[in-house]
Amino acid sequence: MLVRTPAPAGADPTTWRDWLLPQARKRPFLWTNHLYAVATGYLDRGSSMVMTTPTGSGKTTLSVLKIAAVLCADESVVYLAPTRSSM
Repeated sequence: MLVRTPAPAGADPTTWRDWLLPQARKRPFLWTNHLYAVATGYLDRGSSMVMTTPTGSGKTTLSVLKIAAVLCADESVVYLAPTRSSM
């Protein structure tokens, strides 16, 4: 469950929890791939990833979680998403 996601390393636990609770009301569950990413430290400060997975695989959810983790660490975020992958 999203609400049980621990505060990432570097994020303020209170700020993380304040962000997490309303989000959990909208999307209460995480998929297995999300849980795996969280377990491997993807949300922790200093960790980054390039995601190239099919539509519907959860990229947006992982991106939102990562952005929240960075903002809860009082840092800035740059998020790049191509609108077209190839010509």
